[in-house]
Amino acid sequence: MDILKRRCNPLTTILLIAVLLRLALPLAAWLTTRDPAAFTTADSSTYLEPARSLLIQGTFAAGGQPDIVRTPGYPLFLALGLALGHAWLVTIALQILLSCLSVYLTYKIAESLFSNPRVSLAASLLYAIEPLSVLYASKLMTESLFTTLVLSAIFMVLQYLNDGRFRHLLIAALATSVAAYTRPVGYYLFIVLAAVVIFRPPLRPASALRGLALAGLCLALLLPWSLRNQKRANYPGFSAISDVNLYFFHLPAVLAHRQGCTYLQLKLSRGMVDLESFFQHHPQARTWDQGQVYRYLHQQALQGILSDIPYFLYLHLKGMVLILVGPGTGEFLSLFRAGGLAPPDLAYSLGLTAPAGQVMGTLLKHLPYLGLSLLLTTFPFFLMILTLAYRRNWKHNSLQILLLLATILYFLFLSGGMTANSRFRHPIMPLLCVLAGPGLAALFGSEDKSPGWTSSRPAGDD
Repeated sequence: MDILKRRCNPLTTILLIAVLLRLALPLAAWLTTRDPAAFTTADSSTYLEPARSLLIQGTFAAGGQPDIVRTPGYPLFLALGLALGHAWLVTIALQILLSCLSVYLTYKIAESLFSNPRVSLAASLLYAIEPLSVLYASKLMTESLFTTLVLSAIFMVLQYLNDGRFRHLLIAALATSVAAYTRPVGYYLFIVLAAVVIFRPPLRPASALRGLALAGLCLALLLPWSLRNQKRANYPGFSAISDVNLYFFHLPAVLAHRQGCTYLQLKLSRGMVDLESFFQHHPQARTWDQGQVYRYLHQQALQGILSDIPYFLYLHLKGMVLILVGPGTGEFLSLFRAGGLAPPDLAYSLGLTAPAGQVMGTLLKHLPYLGLSLLLTTFPFFLMILTLAYRRNWKHNSLQILLLLATILYFLFLSGGMTANSRFRHPIMPLLCVLAGPGLAALFGSEDKSPGWTSSRPAGDD
């Protein structure tokens, strides 16, 4: 009987659903395409190259130079599959496990907030079937690893808020730092976590010291990479990816608006497509070291963007909306090599700078693409509706809820603008699923008004 009960455990069933969905998608893609390249994106090679360099030469390099654009977290993760001779197969298998671990962490985070097993099950079920998490487990990209690390950090902070044990903050600091090494957008996340720790009730100096200790430990783990970049490439920052994005994506949009031309025309005419086109338009830069090149990109981008701040902010807000509700249709189609169903020059025909009339006309000419996009967009909308419909219980655990909302806003704000992509929603979705959990439980009449409905009061520090 005990074995039968364990087999029928609802959480086990949800995890099984998560595994099956994440196995079925890459299997279907492989049977359809027989092409390992289907599991990559345009950015995958930029992680694979330094991973190969680590294995062959023992250095983190790309193009014969120290790599200061990518950070070593995901390349190290890829290195295992490369060493075994099956990079995509091993990586996808590991990412499926990580994605299922994220489903479990979603359950535990919801349990920590609401102390209601039905709400926790509802939240984990939502994330088990969430389209982007299913998709990116099959892509050689950072999303699955990064999201698991972010959820681990948040769960540890929630545990600290409940019991005050400092060891939870140590684990949170480690997870946050590894997340930043996986994707630099996580670099400042420790500020959000530390702020929540500082304001843990009852307010007292010990809480402030522990919040500062969390921040200090994260900085101690992150600063060595900046020092490495300074020593190896004369670049003082953690990653040059922000300079690349500012110069090759944000700046052309602002300049195109000022000059009355299209975004693509501006990029082509000014050599703002990639680093090679930049060198063709600025041949003197070929003699510069990496630090000089990226500092120049950063300086030029800031000067141009500051000339039209209102338009830059407008595009940034549009990008935040795209991250929140963008369907990710193109990536689903690319997995099955069905890109012909998508509009040509997707990034420009449906980009943030494209006129609304052009976007609508393009979509109406590609109805299968439009239909799939509408279907995929319903999920984030559904989660937001559920979240807003059941926000009345937030007052019982306001600090914990604030942690989730602040993390969501953190990723939305830092990822907005011309580089915005639906995949940047990936670390946000499990948190939205947690917030939507009470709504889904109530929707199906499973809301439990038991004493454990609200989270318990924090225990004293150990």
